[in-house]
Amino acid sequence: MRSPDDLLKRANLDGLDSNLDGSKFIWLPEDTYQGRTFFDEMKFFTERDPTESVFLECQAFLSSHFILTRSGMVKYVSRERAFSQNYTYFEDDGTVVMRSDMVSTLPMGEFRESVRIETNKNYTGGLFILDLKRAPWGCAIWPAFWTTNANWPDDGEIDILEGVHDNEHNQVTWHTLPGCYYDSSQTYSGTPVVSPVNGTIDCDSDANDNSGCGITELSRASYGPFFESQGGGVLAMKWDENGIAVWSFFRAAIPRDVVEGTPNPSLWGPPSAILGNTKCNITQYFRQHVIVFDITFCGAWAGNSYATTDCPGTCPERLMDPKNFECHLATPSSHVDAATSIVSPMDSPFSEYLDSGYNPSDTEIPLIKALIQQKVDGLDDIDKEIKEIESSLAALKARRKANKIFIRKHRALIAPIKRLPPDILSTVFLACLPVIESTEAAMTPNHPAAVISQVSRQWRQLAFDTPLLWTRIQLILPYVNCDPYYPPYHPANDEPDVTSEVASLFESVVQRLFDTTTVWLARSKGCPLSIFMEASEGAAGGFIASQLKTLEGSILMGLQKLVGLLLNESKRWEQVRFKIAMTANNHPSQLSRLLLLTPQDVPILRKASIVINPLDTPEAPMDPSFGLEPTKIWDGIRMGTIHGQALQSLTLACPKAATNLKVLQVNWAGLTELSLRPYVWGPSGRRGGSHLTADEALTLLRLCPNLKRCNLAIGNGTIPWGTPPTVWDPMPTPVAPVQDRPVCRLPHLHYLGLREDSRADSLASVLDLPFLRSFTQNCSIFWPRPPPEGLIPHYSDPEEERWRNEIPLLEWVQRFGHTITTLDFKHVGVPQHAVEKCLEDLPNLISLTIRSPFSESWNSTLPWGLASGCDSFLEKFTPRVIEDGDTVTVTPGFLCPKLEDLSLNSFLDSVPVQLVFNEASVLEFLTGRVKASLKTVPEVSRVPKLRYVSIGSVCAEAFLMGRCSLSCIDAVEADKVFREKKLAVYYNAP
Repeated sequence: MRSPDDLLKRANLDGLDSNLDGSKFIWLPEDTYQGRTFFDEMKFFTERDPTESVFLECQAFLSSHFILTRSGMVKYVSRERAFSQNYTYFEDDGTVVMRSDMVSTLPMGEFRESVRIETNKNYTGGLFILDLKRAPWGCAIWPAFWTTNANWPDDGEIDILEGVHDNEHNQVTWHTLPGCYYDSSQTYSGTPVVSPVNGTIDCDSDANDNSGCGITELSRASYGPFFESQGGGVLAMKWDENGIAVWSFFRAAIPRDVVEGTPNPSLWGPPSAILGNTKCNITQYFRQHVIVFDITFCGAWAGNSYATTDCPGTCPERLMDPKNFECHLATPSSHVDAATSIVSPMDSPFSEYLDSGYNPSDTEIPLIKALIQQKVDGLDDIDKEIKEIESSLAALKARRKANKIFIRKHRALIAPIKRLPPDILSTVFLACLPVIESTEAAMTPNHPAAVISQVSRQWRQLAFDTPLLWTRIQLILPYVNCDPYYPPYHPANDEPDVTSEVASLFESVVQRLFDTTTVWLARSKGCPLSIFMEASEGAAGGFIASQLKTLEGSILMGLQKLVGLLLNESKRWEQVRFKIAMTANNHPSQLSRLLLLTPQDVPILRKASIVINPLDTPEAPMDPSFGLEPTKIWDGIRMGTIHGQALQSLTLACPKAATNLKVLQVNWAGLTELSLRPYVWGPSGRRGGSHLTADEALTLLRLCPNLKRCNLAIGNGTIPWGTPPTVWDPMPTPVAPVQDRPVCRLPHLHYLGLREDSRADSLASVLDLPFLRSFTQNCSIFWPRPPPEGLIPHYSDPEEERWRNEIPLLEWVQRFGHTITTLDFKHVGVPQHAVEKCLEDLPNLISLTIRSPFSESWNSTLPWGLASGCDSFLEKFTPRVIEDGDTVTVTPGFLCPKLEDLSLNSFLDSVPVQLVFNEASVLEFLTGRVKASLKTVPEVSRVPKLRYVSIGSVCAEAFLMGRCSLSCIDAVEADKVFREKKLAVYYNAP
């Protein structure tokens, strides 16, 4: 510190400041805040930021998130926190650094940590000089260097350095009590923020939304990126009774007297802003100030002005990403023409020697080295420029991403679903419910009803007020095998027993299901219930409980709890589907309780599906031709649960002994849907195949005059299910003629599905089905392989020839072909010509599915599993289109002119061969159908447009709009037919 005499000698006395009485004075240092002692006389402000603002941010995507704050979105930290997190520290050259949190990723609405410090000492007047290398700038940021005190606004406020966002000009502002005015007639270089009125600006903090007397500096180097790119600068405030003036100097223009430590404001020229004493009593409105440094975010200025800037998203959103607050050194933007920035080899004095064998002389080598070093040094500048461009690109991408987020969130804010009335919204909720058998219907936190109830308080209450959301009860116990056509697994003697740990796990699953079901039932509030349950009284996977003693108690106790819970609500059962493995002997059975209710217990049961896999096995194999159960344990079981008067739909797959009509007292007349698949025991305990005889099926159908859909398994029980593929002799066993049976009329039946294991008897001649539209026939027998090529087949008599060349489908088609529009059948190995004959009698067929190959499909010279082509069959479906100028003619005589859906490859693994079609035949079929469906074809011969086609090794989906994607077929023809007609065909080659 220099002495006053030294300062006086070096001062220009003509430029000394003057008091009001005209006396001269000079400025002497009083306090210095610098280096590692900078924070010693500072206190850290940790209270709520006082910069007032109001934000209301709404983020909505199923849920709503509101942020309401009346202050800057900043959390000021203590001295200890600031130093421990490196918010404040010192560089090696003594530079003091103060910054905010640049690491933490914040959730929406949380405030970012930062620092605010103020001097312990108060000042009333003085010359305040700040050497500032860098100052924060950027979207949402609001730094400030200012003076005030706790008695605000009584003792005034002076903002020396202040700005927001990417502003390039500092704003100097004064805030006071009423009565202080800025005199705009004074000499200064800045521009008033608010236009003067009668030459003055009111500094009253209560006026103009506390904008005060604000002056924007002229220089771009006073704030923001340009100030930083110039290496910062010096800010100075002179405060005495004459007024309060502020100057700012960028680094290259700092006055010499300031650099030398003898500041003389009278030599600095006009200030950027000055509050004179002509309209404001300085000593009255400004006193006892502390010096303040802070970095805040959003707030009254940065927050309220955010929407008017080019900053992405919203101010609270900007606060979330720490990358937005990383320190960076900005440079003035520049534009370089890439074409002129590339250096040509001709720019070198040695260009003519490049890429040659020239050997430089000793005097040339230093010059070449200097040229190389020059370019090496230039690489750093180029790399720096590249990084700046990449940084700018990253910033643009970030802005783009932020804009997309902004758009998405604001669109969500005005989403129509937010304005739906509760009754419509609850209907939308119900539409989200999955099918009860699906995995999505499991009663877990991922169930749609549970998810909806977690979105918001409003949705949660509405979900609880919508009891139908909770009426679908799904109970699936682990490792259950309830398929009636596969027996339970019997462990070998050397297999280890199930441990108590597994039993404990089973009990925990049951308890979870019990607790969840209790909640679901309570929330359903008395509404009708839909229940789906898969369970086994044997151990995991269908193990016999008697062989797994460890689990027996756990299983039965768990089932007792769950079954009891369901039985308590049986009067609310509307739909049930049980897939259960159980016993029918004296062994304690819990699952049978679900079946043995009375009609009074299930007054509203409308739909029931029961699949039973008995755990009772025969002691010894039986001849399947007997068609009898090994025991009578299922005889006489009365499944009273399905005897209710409200029952309309029944699916039953169970031992045949349990389907005795004398015991099964179902309200048959009330049924509109029926599916009955009883089974018998086969060899070695296997479940048998076809089940009802024709007479039994006919008797049953007479009891159900109101059926709309029916699915029955019919046969003599001679073919056990699961038998390996074998060629069976289709010759029938003689049976009584059907002509003597009375006709059974079902006036409402529109779908009939039959699973048959023989062709001994047919119901077609004794059924009257005027409304039949859809017919499915699945025949499990295999037609014999045809004789080798060139050999004439030998038949014992004409009757055998007729039976071998006619298929069971023929009689149904001859009787009902004029009404059938959908046909799905599987007759393995039937002659192709027999199928074609059936299709000729189906003029109204819209959808056709064939699930088996023809006898012509395999050749005795080919290995088992391979088939010869079936193109001749596909040709029968292909219309011939003749185009003669504007005249288009479709030649009649092709099969199924009204066809829209065709599937010829849906074969099971057990089928010995698969159909194979030539790609050219497929293309010809598709093009022929497309051409015949165009509007240029006369309506009388025009065919419908194809919707779906799946042929052999070809899978094609046909739609009217889209684009064509073909392979392995003629691309030229494809373009001509499909692209021009806008028909999409997706083709997978063999």
